[in-house]
Amino acid sequence: MGIPLGILALPLITMIVLNTFELPEIVTGYFTIPRLMEYRGAEISLKNMINNVPVLIQSCLFNDDYEYNSIPTYFSLYLVSVPFLVFGIQKAAVQMTKAVREKRMFFPAVVFMWFLAQTFMGLLIKEPNANKLNAVFFVLLFFTVYGMKESCRLIHKKRFKKYFVLGVFLTYSVFFAGFVNYYFTEYTSKTFPLPYFQAGFSDVLDDWEERINGKDVYVDAWYIFYPLGEKMSPMEFQLIEKGTEARDNIHFGLPKELEEDSFYFVFGDERSADRLTEAGYTMERSGMYRVFYKF
Repeated sequence: MGIPLGILALPLITMIVLNTFELPEIVTGYFTIPRLMEYRGAEISLKNMINNVPVLIQSCLFNDDYEYNSIPTYFSLYLVSVPFLVFGIQKAAVQMTKAVREKRMFFPAVVFMWFLAQTFMGLLIKEPNANKLNAVFFVLLFFTVYGMKESCRLIHKKRFKKYFVLGVFLTYSVFFAGFVNYYFTEYTSKTFPLPYFQAGFSDVLDDWEERINGKDVYVDAWYIFYPLGEKMSPMEFQLIEKGTEARDNIHFGLPKELEEDSFYFVFGDERSADRLTEAGYTMERSGMYRVFYKF
């Protein structure tokens, strides 16, 4: 099993080595292993472990700081899942101990090893959150169901088993109905548009092309949304050569000092919008952006 896994992982391992030791990128006619502008390998450290313990628990079981990952009302998992999850982990740990002692393999023990690996990596990375730990939720789902199953086994009378199963079904149905109702109504109205999910602004540039007429444009969206909207290839965008600050008259990020003869595209940064409004700029909506100008 290690041989095919090693072959599949070889390009990734090569990229990690190349960026860690700052070696030249590999370019062939069929594939490229690039040097990255910013390499986040330094964010993995044993020093993060102690501080990450409460953050990891908070992100996996409850909610982190990002509204697109979890909703404070319903959290990453429904609260009713947490007791079943903890019980499932405890039972899987017992199976793991049994597997080592008897030199036999039990499926819950395999999942428990997966859980340990995910948890260990989560403790090493800088500022863990739900989207950085997304693979662990398959494991948490398994442990939750496993905990339900083991809880049901503790009930000896068949009639009470039926009550337990019915109670679990009804409880989750209530949570699910509440979640769906909140998600498609109040949550959407409160959080749309979500930060970090900017739409490409090429349509706005096209609509305003005559009025911009070569003047500087500052956008509060990251540089990546420009090639996304323009559908540019990486070779054309030339990230390494041209950087992430600007392309021609398009600047990614708002300046410290406002320029009165420039245009400003604001997606969701309310502080920037308030700052431009207070400075006397006119605002017009265009697609998902607000366009500010003063002339």
